[in-house]
Amino acid sequence: MIRMIPLLLFCVAFHGQEPPAREARPLGRQTGPLRFLISADKMIYQPAETITVTSVLRNEADHDLMLSMTAPVSFYGKDVTLPSPTWMPFRSLAVLSVEGQRQVFPGYASASGHILKPGDEIVSKFELNKLYVMPVPGDYHVVFHFRAPDYIGKNVIVMSNEIVVTIAKAAP
Repeated sequence: MIRMIPLLLFCVAFHGQEPPAREARPLGRQTGPLRFLISADKMIYQPAETITVTSVLRNEADHDLMLSMTAPVSFYGKDVTLPSPTWMPFRSLAVLSVEGQRQVFPGYASASGHILKPGDEIVSKFELNKLYVMPVPGDYHVVFHFRAPDYIGKNVIVMSNEIVVTIAKAAP
């Protein structure tokens, strides 16, 4: 068992490793006909203040698109990275809170079809710090993603832009 500790530490260290740098665009990222944007209502929050993130999925095509979706909280993957020093080669991912686990993994999933007409949007709001454990002050990097429908391409991941949400230090 003791001989497994280095392997376990290696796996834990690289599990939260940040993917290559992502370009953040003010209009969100576009994959095929879908543009995906996330934004926060502000960039600096006080400890325990609700962090609201809004996602907008928009059909940029000139034709209808059909999406099969579960509830947005479980449909969209969310990468929320913990604050870390700039010299670290990776950032660890924040873990789901108990409430986040209940919402993301409800024990059942029903999907519904959404027809997105050209220019239509699916707008969702998330209380990020109720879904994730965000215990320390600093900069949290946030990116949403989901698997695109097969007609866009097999195994295509639609990525949002990246936002940085800062939790301020508590007043003494």
